[in-house]
Amino acid sequence: LHEPPSGGFGLTHILFNMWALIVVGPSLERILGRVRFIAVYLVSALAGSVFFYLLAPANEPALGASGAIFGLFGAWFVLSRRLRLDARMIVGLIAINLLISFTVSGIAWQDHVGGLIAGAALAAAYAYAPKANRTLVQVGATVALIALLVVGVIIKDQQIAHTVIFRL
Repeated sequence: LHEPPSGGFGLTHILFNMWALIVVGPSLERILGRVRFIAVYLVSALAGSVFFYLLAPANEPALGASGAIFGLFGAWFVLSRRLRLDARMIVGLIAINLLISFTVSGIAWQDHVGGLIAGAALAAAYAYAPKANRTLVQVGATVALIALLVVGVIIKDQQIAHTVIFRL
């Protein structure tokens, strides 16, 4: 889901996300392979949502998929460093987008930061996995990150339930 095209940043936000996916996605998918690329994208989207759930006020609504895009940015940064490529462009892109995230109201910075961290972490696990048991390490890192996110949701759920019980 994303915010309605008529509200807030709506169509502009969707178009920016699609542009970013077109610019970063194909190259990143060639480097990672389709399965790892999809894993980075989806886990980053989940992490962005979980970070928003953990850090934003409980009554603050949000829709979007920007966490996934920021995850791709984080992955691109890690892979460019691993491959000894010039990372200045992606660092600039991340910096500008984080600046916008923190200074423009109505943008869920929590989602952006969560996706960025998850994408970078997962890409690091993929890029720096030892050759021996590489697939096992990569799958294990993916599962561990998802499990960590699930634990975060469970803890937040318990905090909310505890608050609601004591308000009654």
